[in-house]
Order: sequence, then structure tokens, then C-alpha cells
Amino acid sequence: MLGTHGRGVFVIDDLEPLRQVLVHGKHGEAELLTASDSGSAAIQYVVAQTSGSRFPGDAEFRGENPPRGAAIYLWLDDEELPHPDEERERQRKAAQRGEKQATEATSEKDSDAEKENGDEEGEDDGETGPGKLSFTISDLDGETLREMEVSVHQGLNRVLWNFSSDPFERPGQEEDSPFSTRSGPEVPPGVYDVELKYGDHQLSTRVEVQIDPRLDVSAEDLTQRFEALQRAGALQETATEAIRRIERTRADVEMVLTKLKRHRQAIEDDEAEADGTEDEEEQETPESKLEKAGEELKKQLDELSERLQGEDGKGIRRDDDTVFPSVRQAYFILAGTWEAPPPVQLNYLDRAEATLAEVLPQLNQVLSDDVSAFREETEALGLRLLPTAEPLAMPDSDSDISEESYR
Repeated sequence: MLGTHGRGVFVIDDLEPLRQVLVHGKHGEAELLTASDSGSAAIQYVVAQTSGSRFPGDAEFRGENPPRGAAIYLWLDDEELPHPDEERERQRKAAQRGEKQATEATSEKDSDAEKENGDEEGEDDGETGPGKLSFTISDLDGETLREMEVSVHQGLNRVLWNFSSDPFERPGQEEDSPFSTRSGPEVPPGVYDVELKYGDHQLSTRVEVQIDPRLDVSAEDLTQRFEALQRAGALQETATEAIRRIERTRADVEMVLTKLKRHRQAIEDDEAEADGTEDEEEQETPESKLEKAGEELKKQLDELSERLQGEDGKGIRRDDDTVFPSVRQAYFILAGTWEAPPPVQLNYLDRAEATLAEVLPQLNQVLSDDVSAFREETEALGLRLLPTAEPLAMPDSDSDISEESYR
């Protein structure tokens, strides 16, 4: 802690990594220094909102807290990585550009074919972008809970794990948005293995996640909450895969129908040009039969899609019998508290699970029977559909669900 003897105070949250480097020195290209703020432990504290106005502006002083999460410190001594000092990083990039231009100049003496690979002076060619470090969080049973890649630089690096597990798959948004990072529920208190990989280097340590002592809940409560959220996430991922299969199959059927319609239109145009007249009655052909089957198959897929994710619309609607909204509703209800889920919350999860269990067999039947029949007829005409896939199954669950209870 440093005081300026004026109005400023500087607080460094953790000096231990720097102390280790100063006392023991640096050894090797990649070295693990310490984990988290207190040896190998990190408190999973809850950020509370202050009383009074929600948006006090500058009327209330709020200091900056250390980043929330388990911190893993490591030293990377690799000159190919960016330098944390801006001036030295500019010099490093300038030196790299000079070496590249010298190499290109030497190559041009032998061949003029490499001229297009040259870069203008002062332009960042992107080849010196930040290095990547991958790290994996697992429980003591070896189950992987979180996998991430982070940017690193030369010298001391702090990799922060915010206690979250991997995000669950969902339709639509696949990547992180500029305003939020996708993540799964936070893990319960306990000890977790951390594995870090940089190039050929592999480092490992352990982190103990400790409960916020201010919370009036037990570690068992948080474990039950996490398991319920994981159960909801498994339902969401199964529903997401079902929706994606419907979308892929429907797009493939639409492509076949488009080709058939173009083929039929070309034949009709040729016949009309040859005869000068139009047929009064359309003859049924294998192509026309396949068109009808395709349109019927699209209707079936649309109906299943509506059961899974609902229909587009405005206003407030109840989607108790729609899978994805039911799963999301259950997830948000479970995530809204730190306590162990009471029976009334688990009932929402049970209903979502029962709804998915009712829709999946219908989808599997359409994909195995109707789509397979359409595929055979399509291949007979020289066209191809998506390859077959294994039927979707319900995620593993320890709870017994009676479908009769929700009808």
C-alpha cells in the first residue's frame, strides 16, 4: 500500500508473485508462480449493491476491488510474445518488420514472385499478435468444467478464472457479444485442478474455491444448486441440438425442392416453346411426387420446431408446452438464488424435462422414417440430402419423471 500524502492511495492486491521472482529468480521459458490471492485459495464472494441510490454517480466514492475470481500467476520468458511496455513493444515490432523486409529483399534477388508479400513500413502486419495460453479447470474426479484461451505477454501474467463453468450451447448466438461473455453457472466451493498449456509447456496447480462467509448457505446448498443448473443446461444443449438438426434438415429439403422446381420449370418452358401451347392438366411424375413429399416434410419439421422453440411473435405469451422457453425459465428461476433449489423450483425443471422427453421421440421418428424415405427418393433422382445421424437421447438425470403428472 502506498500513500501519496495527498488525496491518493495505491493498493497492490498481491505482491507474492513479484516477491517470488525477486527472491527465487526466473527459471525457464514458462514458470508457475502462485495461485489466487492467498496461496491456492479464492473466496467466491458476492458483490452486494450499496444501500441508497442505485446510480449515485460521483456523489459516492467506490474504490476498485481486486478482480473477482481465482488468479493464477505465471512468468513467460518468450521474446515472440508482446511486451507489456508500449514503447518496448513498438521497438520489438519495428525490429520484426526490419527482419522481414530484409528477408524479402534477399528473396527478391532470386525471384520476383514474392513481391506481393511485402508490407509498408510502419504497418502492423498482424503476425506479432498476442500469444495464446489455454487453461482447463477440472474437478478432482477428472471431469472438465471449464476450457478457455487467454492472451498473454512477456513477463508476469495473471490468468483469472471467474469460477464459471463452460457455457451451454444454445440456438442463435454462438460467440461472445461485445457486451457480455458467455459462461455457465459458477462451480460450488471445493478444490479444483488447473492445467495450463503454452506451446510445449504444460503447468498444473490446484485452486480451492471458498464460500463467501457472509452467505447464509452451506457448501452442500451451493452444490445442489450447481447440479440443478447443470441438469437444466444438459436439457438446453439437447434441445439446441434438436433445433439445429431441424434447421439443417429443413434447409437441405428446401435446397432439393428448389432444384426440382427449376428442373420442372425448364422442362415446361421447353415444351411450351416446342408446342406453342401449355398443358391443360399436369402429369404426375416422380419429381412432382417428391415435391409434394418435401412440402409435407417441411410442415412436419416446422411443427416440431414450434414445439421446441415456439413461434415468432410479439407481446407476453405463455410457453408452458414449448421446450426451449420452459428450459430457460427453469434455469433463470434456479439461478436467481444461492440456496439449494426447493421442490417448487425443481418442479419447473421437471416440467421442462417432461416436455423435451415428449418431443424427442417424435423428432427421432420423423428423422428416421420420413426423412429417410425422402432421402431415398431424392437419391433415386441423383440428388443427395444430409447424412443420417444417431437418434437424440435425453440427458442423464437422477430424477424420476412421470409424463402422466404433467398432462
